[in-house]
Amino acid sequence: MDDTRKKHRRTQPRNLPAPASGSSGRKRKRQHFPRALPQPASGVTIDEVKKSSARRKRSGIAANTAPTRAHKTGVFWLAPVFLLIATVAVLCVACLPYVDMAVSAFKVYLNDSSTEIAPAEAGKYPAFGTEFATVQIPSINLIYPVMQGDTEALLSQGVCHFYGSDLPGENSSILFTAHRTTHFSGIGALKPGDSVTVDTSWGTYEYAVDEAMILYPADIAGLLNASQETLYLITCYPFNFIGGAPQRYAVRCHLVSGPPHSFGEEAAARE
Repeated sequence: MDDTRKKHRRTQPRNLPAPASGSSGRKRKRQHFPRALPQPASGVTIDEVKKSSARRKRSGIAANTAPTRAHKTGVFWLAPVFLLIATVAVLCVACLPYVDMAVSAFKVYLNDSSTEIAPAEAGKYPAFGTEFATVQIPSINLIYPVMQGDTEALLSQGVCHFYGSDLPGENSSILFTAHRTTHFSGIGALKPGDSVTVDTSWGTYEYAVDEAMILYPADIAGLLNASQETLYLITCYPFNFIGGAPQRYAVRCHLVSGPPHSFGEEAAARE
């Protein structure tokens, strides 16, 4: 008898609410009432309010909600755009000198593969466009051929001799020039006392660095006709200037040793 009561108690649900009087105990369905529309202002019809509410729903804004923070940002979204543009501009300006160097090196490569420089005839005044010497500067690991004349095609080949200046051994001004991004890219590191060697078919000449000068193109003519043999190494300045540099960097060197030489009538004919 006791066991039967225990089973009966286990099968009975506990703490169930008593059904209301007159109710069958079934769960009542929840009734849904339409949301109340905002009260129209004076002079506004219910249809106009409904249309306004529908337009707001289509635009993603609930009819009875206030504008959120996302809709109040205004022009602040432009700040990242301006920051990105400024960053790209700074990077472009910073990289332009390296681009200029790469373009110059590519021009040198094209001319090296397409232009052949003939050697100067021994014992005669070097003809325009011929290779007549080699310049070597051990302190900056520089060794390049020297061409007669300073056209753009010749400058892409190596160091050029300014045609209006004298040659080694003639006891006057000698002007060598080259591009700051290629063959003369290291002359800014030269110090007083550094050795410069020019090897020609009529002799080898040793020079020593005296000083560096910053000039304007109009000042180059004042370097000519020195009273004693002086070698000038000239390139454009500033070294990292974008485009055509406005100034010139000139390294002045004095003669240490080398035989005097003169081409006589051939030298006079070039004047």
